[in-house]
Amino acid sequence: FINNGNVYITAAGNYRNRSLTGTTSFSNLYHIFPSGLDYYPITISGNSDRIILQWATSWSNPTEDLDLEIYNLSNQLVYESINTQSFTVPPYEYINPIPPGSYKLKIKRINASDGVNFKVVSPYTDFVSSSMTNQIFGIAGYPNVISVAAYQADDQSTTSEYSSVGPAIMYSAALQQWTTQQVPTITATSGVETWVGFTNLWPDGNPVFSGTSASAPHIAGLAALYFHKLNGIENLNKSNMDFINDLTQSATTIGSGTAGGTWNDKSGFGKADILAA
Repeated sequence: FINNGNVYITAAGNYRNRSLTGTTSFSNLYHIFPSGLDYYPITISGNSDRIILQWATSWSNPTEDLDLEIYNLSNQLVYESINTQSFTVPPYEYINPIPPGSYKLKIKRINASDGVNFKVVSPYTDFVSSSMTNQIFGIAGYPNVISVAAYQADDQSTTSEYSSVGPAIMYSAALQQWTTQQVPTITATSGVETWVGFTNLWPDGNPVFSGTSASAPHIAGLAALYFHKLNGIENLNKSNMDFINDLTQSATTIGSGTAGGTWNDKSGFGKADILAA
């Protein structure tokens, strides 16, 4: 999609401060965590959640095969992801949904050795002691994807407290190693009133739309204006990479962050400035 000249814009995500990285060290079938136990305790509160496991091996036809298991406190297996990794099945296990409760997370060896880097992420539940970095994962962490953080429309002095923090640690099948991606890319407005035609999307009288899902469409609108003006009217033949460069270079400072081509883990390259871009 991006290689064909298109622009991919997505939300950076909210509250994604739940990541656990490590290197496999097995005793019999199970990975031993730094605590010395073969499980990691997790607590899911509020809404149901999902848990994802990825590890460092070739994305196509991986040589290492791991499974993800969830036990209750009575040591009964209650959820599992047991994909058999193959040419068409990447090194990725996924359990969804997991209802609220306390559990034990286990990483099981099917065909794997010690010393394999892995990452466990949970989008919504604070189940891991985290440094509050490396929150962004999935498509929002891919190279040349525009990952959008948020600031509130009524407080443009800082990024929103829920806006996920970078960088993203992603495994590159091409390089056969973990790579660090500078995301989020940019910061845009959240906490806005949203209408479709004359129909209020929030009939209860609260039309305020918040979150990075609200900020990302602002960058999509900026992209539409950018290409309409520079390509449609001025025939400058700007590319998607030109847009990313102009967007990041023209960004302005928000809060204590940096701007104008200098990245930071909270606001990316800064606050999008449609007039300068």
